[in-house]
This record gives sequence, C-alpha cells and structure tokens, in this order.
Amino acid sequence: MGQSSRTVHFDNAYDKDSVVYYPVLVVGAGAAGIALGCRLKEKLGFDQFRIFDRQSGIGGTWWINRYPGVAVDIPSILYSFSFSPSYKWTSFFPEGLEIIKYLHEVCDKYQIVDKIQLNTDVSELLWLEKEQVWEGSLIYLAPGAGDLSAKERQQRVQDYGENNVYLRREIVRAKIVVSCVGGLVEPKGWPEKIPGRENFEGDIFHSSRWDYNVDLADKNVIVMGTGCSAAQFTALITKAPYNAKSCTQLMRSPPWVVPKPVPPFGPEAWGKWTGVLFDRIPGVGRFYRTLWFALTELDYHSIFQDNSKNVKSRKKIEAKLIKHMEKTVPEKYHEIMTPDYSVGCKRRIFDYYWLDSMNDPMYNLTTRPLIEVKPKSVILGPGRTYPVMAKMDTKISTDQDELPADVIILANGFDLSTWLHPLRVRGKEGRLLQDVWDERGGAQAYLGTAMDGFPNFFIIFGPNTATGHSSVLIAIENMIEYSLRFMRPILSGDVATVEVKKSAEIEWTKAIQQDLKNTVWTSGGCTSWYFTETGWNATAYPRSQVDFTLRCMFPKWSDWNIAYTRRGKLRRRIRNCLLEFRRMNAHIQSLQEQVDNLFANLNVLLSRSDGKIFSSPNPDIYPQTVTQEPSSLSTPYQHPVSSPESRARPVQFRGHTTSAFSFDVANSSLQTMGITNLQAMATTQSTFGPDEEGAMAQNEPSPGPQAQDRDSGPQAATRPLKDPLWSLSREEVIRLCRVYDDEVGLMYPMLDIDKTIAKANRLFDFMEAAARTGLLRDEIDRGDAFHDDDSNILKMVLAASLTLVGGGYSEMGSRLFESVRIASESRLWQPVNMKGLMLLVIVAQYYFHLDDESQAYRITGLAARLCFEMGLHRRDSLTKAFTTEDEIFWAVRLFWSIYQLDRRWSFGTGMPFAIQDDDIDPLLPQPDSRTPYLAAMVPYGRIASKAWRTIMTFESAGSEVRKDEIEFLDYQIEKWRASIPEPLRYQHHDTHIDQEAPQRGNQRLQIILYLRANQLRTMIYMPVLHSATSLFEHRRFAQTVVDVAKDTIKALTKLNQTTDIYRTQQISFNYFLVSALAVLFLAVAHAPLEFNRQVRDEFYQALDLVKGFSTKSHISRRLWKTIRGLKEIGPKLGVVSRQGLPDIDDPHSSAAVAMAGLAGHQVDELAVFPPSHDQTSLGSSPMNGQQMSYELTNLFEAAGGYNGIMPTNVPTSGMSGFAGETRDTSQGYEGMPGMSGLYGNEEEFARIMRQCF
Repeated sequence: MGQSSRTVHFDNAYDKDSVVYYPVLVVGAGAAGIALGCRLKEKLGFDQFRIFDRQSGIGGTWWINRYPGVAVDIPSILYSFSFSPSYKWTSFFPEGLEIIKYLHEVCDKYQIVDKIQLNTDVSELLWLEKEQVWEGSLIYLAPGAGDLSAKERQQRVQDYGENNVYLRREIVRAKIVVSCVGGLVEPKGWPEKIPGRENFEGDIFHSSRWDYNVDLADKNVIVMGTGCSAAQFTALITKAPYNAKSCTQLMRSPPWVVPKPVPPFGPEAWGKWTGVLFDRIPGVGRFYRTLWFALTELDYHSIFQDNSKNVKSRKKIEAKLIKHMEKTVPEKYHEIMTPDYSVGCKRRIFDYYWLDSMNDPMYNLTTRPLIEVKPKSVILGPGRTYPVMAKMDTKISTDQDELPADVIILANGFDLSTWLHPLRVRGKEGRLLQDVWDERGGAQAYLGTAMDGFPNFFIIFGPNTATGHSSVLIAIENMIEYSLRFMRPILSGDVATVEVKKSAEIEWTKAIQQDLKNTVWTSGGCTSWYFTETGWNATAYPRSQVDFTLRCMFPKWSDWNIAYTRRGKLRRRIRNCLLEFRRMNAHIQSLQEQVDNLFANLNVLLSRSDGKIFSSPNPDIYPQTVTQEPSSLSTPYQHPVSSPESRARPVQFRGHTTSAFSFDVANSSLQTMGITNLQAMATTQSTFGPDEEGAMAQNEPSPGPQAQDRDSGPQAATRPLKDPLWSLSREEVIRLCRVYDDEVGLMYPMLDIDKTIAKANRLFDFMEAAARTGLLRDEIDRGDAFHDDDSNILKMVLAASLTLVGGGYSEMGSRLFESVRIASESRLWQPVNMKGLMLLVIVAQYYFHLDDESQAYRITGLAARLCFEMGLHRRDSLTKAFTTEDEIFWAVRLFWSIYQLDRRWSFGTGMPFAIQDDDIDPLLPQPDSRTPYLAAMVPYGRIASKAWRTIMTFESAGSEVRKDEIEFLDYQIEKWRASIPEPLRYQHHDTHIDQEAPQRGNQRLQIILYLRANQLRTMIYMPVLHSATSLFEHRRFAQTVVDVAKDTIKALTKLNQTTDIYRTQQISFNYFLVSALAVLFLAVAHAPLEFNRQVRDEFYQALDLVKGFSTKSHISRRLWKTIRGLKEIGPKLGVVSRQGLPDIDDPHSSAAVAMAGLAGHQVDELAVFPPSHDQTSLGSSPMNGQQMSYELTNLFEAAGGYNGIMPTNVPTSGMSGFAGETRDTSQGYEGMPGMSGLYGNEEEFARIMRQCF
C-alpha cells in the first residue's frame, strides 16, 4: 500500500473511468459512524476517510425518529461515548433532540464534519480480488429523499419519476469498508392482511416518520402497537399541544413495564446540578458511569440467564412489576396488562407516563384485532389476541366493534429480518452476503463484526451484539476498538487484507446460538422481533457486556487470515531480528554474569566453605559455595557437618495428620500398660546414637546419601567443577525426561516435556559443537557449567528422575542438584517468574523422592507465596500478566500443581497449608480434561481443607468427636470418588470383572486417586483411635477406619502383584502404607482382643511389599534400624522365639511393637532396657528385602506370645478386647496397673493424652 493508497485521491485521473479512492469508506452517519470517525483521528491519527449517509442529517436513528416524547430508555450517564463523555444532560433520560445536539458537538470537537457526506446512498459494495479493494456504488439523492423509507422512495419514483429521487450515480473504491448501518431505521409497512387502507380518508404514517403536518387536534387517533415508541408518544397526544380527541391503542400482547428509576435528589435537581458537579469534581462522573454500568450488568445476571437462580429472581421481579401495574392502571386493564411470559423475553418498556395515561378517559386500550379499515372508521373484532381465545375464565370482550378513526399511526416496529438493508454486499467470487447468511441459517458474523469471504469489511453493531440490558454505545465502542486493531496495519501499509477464518466464524455462531438456548429469550415463552420466521435469533448477545468487552480487548489472532505486504513482511523480519538480537544479547550478558559468578565462587571455594539455604542432599561430597551479594539477603544457613553434637536434630513438631503422631499416641497408651517408660526411651535413644535414629523422614530433613556412596561415579572424584551434564549422553537425558513425564508429569503437568527435550537437544548440539571446535573440552577440569533457567530446569528434571529410579538416592542426581543449588536459592530474592517457580517445584519434588518430605513442604510453601506475588491465584491478574491462551494454560497448570503439592505435603508433615481456598479467585480457570488427574484433584483439595479444619478442631483441648461432621465429610469423599471420570476410576481389587487392563499411566492414576480417597477417610476417622475411651464410644467409626486401612494395604498388595508401579514409586506409595499401619497400630494398642486377629493377614501382605525394598533407600535403612532395635530389646520384653510359642494364635498377642518398627518410626521409644551386646546381633545394613521380611515375621510371631501386656484370664465379653473394659480398670489388672492407674484417675489420663496429642 503505497503512500498514495493511504490518502483520498483519484484513480486514473485523466481517464473517463476515473474513480475516487478512499482508504476507509464508512456507511452510515449515526452514532457508530461518528464514533468510528473520531477514533480514526484520535487513536490512529488518520483522517483520510469518508462517511456516507442517505439521510439529510447526522444521528441515524435519532435523526429519523422524531415522534413526540422520543427519548433514551437508559440513564443518560451511559449514553455518551467514553472518549467524549457528557454530563450536561438536562434530564436523567434525555430526549432525542438533546442526543442529536450531543452528536453534533462530538463531530465539532473531533473536526469530522467535513468527512460526512449526506444525501448519499451506498447501494452496493463489490470486492475486486485482483486489485484487493472494494468498489462502491453511490447514489446521490434529492434533499430529504433519504429520510423516506425504501418503499416510500419507490412510490415517489412511480409517482414523480426517478429524477425526483435519484440525482446521479458514482463509482468509488476503498481499501477498507465499515458498515455502520443501524437497525432501527427501515420501518415496517402496512399489514397486508388488513384490507381497506386505500379507502381510508384520514392520514396514515409510521411513528419513525412522524408527519408534523398532520394536526391531531380533535381527531380520533388509532395507534397500532405497544412497543417502546408507542409507550412514549401515546401518553402525550391527548394533551397539549396535540390535543387529540381520543386515542385507541391496539395491543397484541402486553409488555413488561418497568418504572424508570428516579435519579438521586429527583429529576429537577439532577438536571440542574449534576452537570456542574461532574464537570468540576474530577473523577465523579467516571465513577458514577462505572457504577451504573455495574448495575446494568447485575440486571443481566438476575434476568436473562436460564437457570434456577434467574427463574427465582424473575419471579420476584415479575411480582413487583405486576403490583406496580395494578396500582397504577384502571382495574379493567389488569388482565390484559398481565404478561403470560417471563420478564426479559421481550424488550422491556421503561416508563414514566404511559401507565398513568391509561387513567385518561380519552384513552382506550384493547386486544381486539383490527380486521378492516373504512373511510372514517376501523372495525375491531370479533375475537381477541390476548388473553388467548382458549382461556374461558376472562371478562375481556371479543365482540366486534366499529370505532371512529381520523388518523392511524403505525408503531409496529422496524424491519429487522434483513440485516444491512438495503445495502447489497458482494465478497469473494461475487457472493452476496445475504445469500451466505441464508445458506448458514440466518444473519451472523464473527464477534458481530466480520464475515469470512469478505476481506477488509467490518460491521459495527452487527448480528448478535444487542445485550438487552446495557447501553448500545458501549457495544459500539467495543466493536470499533476491535476493528481498529485490524485496520491499523492495513492503513500503515504492512497488511494487504485481513479476513476471519470460515471455521472460526462458524464456530463462533454455533456457540452463540447454543448459548441463546440457555437464555430467557428462548425459554421465556414469548414471540418477539428478536427471532426470524425460521426461529433464528440474529439480534441478541447471550452473554454479559463485560464478556463482550473482554473479547474485543483481546483479539484471538489465530482466528484471522492476515496477508502481509512486501513492506510488512520486511518489517516483521526486521522486528523479529531485533527481538532475537535482544534475546541473544540478554543471553550473552547472562553467560557473562555466570562466568563472573563462577570465578567469584571459585575464589570463595579456595578460601572457605560456606553453608546453604537448602540442606544439600549430600553435604560431604562437594565443598559448598554461596554468592556474597547482597549480604543482607544471602546469609547462608550453616549446614551441620562436623561433630555428632552438631548433627543432632532438635525436637520437631508432629502434626495430627502424620503417622508419627499416631504412633506417639499409641506409645503413650502402651506406657500406661507398663510396656515402657520415658527413662527407658531416653536411654535407648542415647544408646542408638544420632546415626541410628529411626525418626520419620517426613518430619525431619534427611541427612542425605551416606558417605560410602561418594565415589560411585568417577566424575565426582576427578572433576567436581565439571557440569554434570557433560557426564550424560543425549539419549540418557531424553530417556530421563520421559521418565519424569511418565512418573511425575502425568500427575503434576506443569512442564511441557517436549519443549524441555527440544531445549536439551539444542544444548547437546552446542556441547558437541563446542567439543569439536575445542571451545570446551571434556577432559579439561574447569567450571564450564550451564546456569540459564532452561538448563537448570532440565538438570532438576534429570535429578528427580534419577533419584526416583534409584529408589531414593542417586549420586548423579546429587551432583545435578549441587550444580543448580545456588540458582534455586537465588529465587528467594530475585524477581519472580514462571521458570523460577517451576525450578522451585521440581526441587521440592527432588527432595520428596529423597524421602525428605519436610524440605519438600518448606520449598513448596515458598513457591506458593511466590504464586501470590505473581497473582496466579486471581483471574484478573492472570489475564493481565499473560496475553496468550497458551501462556494462561501453562500458568493455570503450574498454580494448581503447586496447590495440590501444598496439600499433599501439608498432610504428610502435619503442617498448615500455604494456599488457603478463600484466597483463590472463584473465577480462576481450573484444569480441564486435558489434565484429568489434576482436574479431579482440585475438588479433592477443597474437601481436604474441610477435613483439615475438622481434624484440628477435634484435636483442640476438650473437643468431642463430631459424628455428623465426620459422616458428612465421608459422604463428600465418596461422592468425589464417584465423580472421578471413568478412565481414572479404580476397579476395586475385590471385584472379579474380566476387562482389559488399563494403560500403565492410567492405572497409576487410578490407584493413586483411590488411595487418596482412602487416605482422607483415614484422616477424618483417625482421632477416634487416639484413646481407648474414644475408641469404645465410637466403635463403628473405629471399625470403619481399620477397614479402610486394611483396604489400602490390599490395594497396594494387588498393585505390587500385577504391575511394577509400586516398585518404581515406593516413596509415594509408602506414604499410604505407613498411614494404614499407623491405624492398625493404634487399634491394636488400644483394643488388642478386638483387632489383633483382624489385622494379621494385612500385616503379612505388608511384609510382601517390604521384600521388594531397595537396601540403599532411606526407608530400608530406617526399617533395618527398627529390626535391630527390636532384636536387641525383644528378650528383655519376654518375647520368645517362634518355635517356643505355646499358641501362635493367642488373641492376647500384640503386633503393636513390630508394627511401629515397620512404619519407620522411633523404635527406641518402645525400648525398656539398653541394647543387648549379644554376639548374634544383626549387621549394620540388610542384605536384601527378603532378609528384612524374614526378621519382621519372626518378631511378629514372637510378639504373639508376649504375656506381659494382658492376663489370659480377662473375660472377652463386653468390650470385646478394648483396653480397660468390663471391670474397674482404675484398680488395674492382676499384676498390672490399669491405664488410669498410672496417673490417678481417668480424667487425669485423658488430660495427659490430649497433651501428648
């Protein structure tokens, strides 16, 4: 598009076929055309356009509709352009003349009067494909001829000749054409079914073409119609200065009449003072405009949607409107003025005077149909149009009647069946726009603005853009701003054509028509002018004005075909090169900073060894470094590495949802039964020493891999400064990325693994090229590390995968983490971004697979707070921060993944959530069907929040078990389980239905979702097991939680027998296993007779899972320490060998001690005597999982013969084995004090138990 193409000029100026070329041609000088002209000048700085209008004045519908009382029916504060607001209205609902004056003022202000050409009709538009311009046919009209309707102009041509209407014709061309043709312009004609019009001796005219030459004084006026226009002028024509003798109004069905709102301080004060107030106090006018806009949006949400809430709301509104009507109009009109359809189905009438005018004796309202017109009268009836004739319980007359008539005024609306009428638009291949619409079912346009096959053609206020509740000017401005986004590059010469895609237009229309089915316009039970005869609604927009505004603000560019010019393509290439240069420059600067940091860190490494913020998974392998600036933020936490005293861990809080807490409660109960004491526990702990602790990993950070693993790889010993990526092959990296996606990404899909692999390939291309050229040589020991965000994320993905595959530890994984540690720490003070969040989350996952759940909890909490900083929890901030759908899609995935991990590890550690449900925007997008597991876990997380509050409430001092609350939560959990999509629903292990086994990924998600439901049920029922008294009072709850725990073990057993899923993710599944065993331990500790025999089978099933443990994993080492401790203290407890048991099925045997060890908890707390120095004691590490299983089996069978817990002569009736049953246990059993006997009474015992909790 050359310079000449951006200005108005003559094409072929010296040729007889010369035409005027307009860069922009606008059809219509109404509100839309005027606003477009102003915005072209103001926003684009472009004035080479022309606005054509066939009427003799500007204003469109406001120019042509000049009947008495014509006025807007929405508050004036909303009826002005946002770029040129007016606050000087004389009334709350200004009349048409005042609107015309405002539009003239806007034209003067923006100096576009000379751009408007009146009395000129654009009759046809034709797209010239070769020239890629529009050709327009102009017809110059005689002054005033354009104010006539099309039928009136045709009649005038027949009566007086064509030259009386059409002066001349002209062909013009334009690059862009914008149709601003309004809808309320072409009036409906005389109903053809009513005979006698030609015989009528009086005057007949349409209200939109009001004939002020007709004197209404002392005449009988018949008004046909009760729409908005009729309601405005019928209230006035019987009064001065019109003074009609009578007014008979013919109505087919009644409208809903809404009393117009009264402005603050009354109409007079409003008109007198608001202009001064709004002009002199900055911001008040804008605020009031915004307030009224919000109120109209509330109108949409309470009336127009078809749901139960809106149905109730409409009923209330209808009752108020009927009450107002009955209070205002005579009783004889009550029945015919009561609509039988829902409010909002038709356009409502906002009324000041119409209902009051019905009390005028000169006014008459009837629903009898007009069947004939005579010279001086009209014939009404027989029959009626409302109520329907089938209705019998009515007093409305149906008799025929003849009324005198001198003037007939048509108020029967406008012709809206043909959009853009009478303009004919032909697009590509000469196709007529109206024909395209007929083929597709009716008038339609993408966002009401564009049609495929019609390039560079825009429609302002096109099909399906009228909201029915808000100002039309707001919708017009939205469409103009939307169109300008596409017009700008055309006018600048960068783009030749823009055209919406056919698929996008059809999909948009399909969605709009589908949404219309869920509105009151379709379900309200009325017949309105919104619909064509075929039932097509091309008028209404089924969503809110806010929705339409947002869609116009953020175009979906992928829905458009944009053809660039050579100039545009060159500019795009230059712009892309500049962007690429900036990215490369930033990358080079980043590399330079990394080099500087590398040398600084090397100097620090040579001078001293500093600590870390995150505890290293292997503190003894590498020297530790930390950046020194800024000092106020980077003061490191000193990692304990020297003496045993420095590595001793402080006592840590154990939350109520942890398995450790449950074992502590059971230990306390065992103390009351004489099994152990606090002094013995302390002795045992000191005996085992700090390296032999059996504390739970989920409550204490792991000390990291053991020293003997240091030299498992040659790179660690020879070149510690070398980036670990140099030690991995491209194929291994890609494999590990796939492992991460399969094992972790399937549940927490925050990372696009294909992009990560693509970046890994580019990185290896660089590494191989650098190695070939000698720039970086693998054999040279120097710190050639990669520290950009993408490389750091890649390395943590590899570290997490290696650790997961390695069963809890990988030396290479540790090295990869070490290379990323400083970058992960820096996220605490550097600006927040998406990649930094991803890095922190993967670091947390890495710690989890190290069996260090506390560290995972801490880091996830930091990531959650960074989410708040970025605004990922709010929809508005999310849409502002991310502009494309793809960015929003991945941001939503990341946030909800962090949300789920926060809850997962909060329950695991017993610590509070970082993200509270109340802080999350209810309108925030949620995961969709593309991430089914994450989508299913969002409602699970909300139920978990409620469960957390219930558990915390119960654990407070003096709280009782809330049965109703627990049962309701259980119901919600089961309901959630039932709502899980079918592909993710677990086929219960007790069912025997032959069906094809699901894919491995789906099978893992199925079992995890099933176990999560079991785990949450376990949490809510667990408190009833915390004391024998509570257990006795709530036997049914106790049995339920034991059954759920047994079911969990059975499910894990089946999983282990049929797949390798359990073996590849032991750490994840051991969380469920340990919780289940904690339940069994509590039950057996408090009621051995009741539960000991019940849990025996599940205990041995759990041992089968232990056989597959890796001897290098942390869970195996903790379990082995348990076995060693039990072997040493067993003889002191009186535990005999299996062969020496008198009865291995003795119901008094207790598996409590063995279970505590199996769960990985503090065995030393069960010890009574110091460890034995027997020569047969076990070694420091197990040989394999089979050995651990064998030793645990011996201990369990031996514990069955322990006779010190309960005497054999205790009756088994009554409480069925509950500790402290049947008899007064405060006196104790024979040879053993009762539970309360140790503390004096039951009340004191309960107090101590609560403190222990």
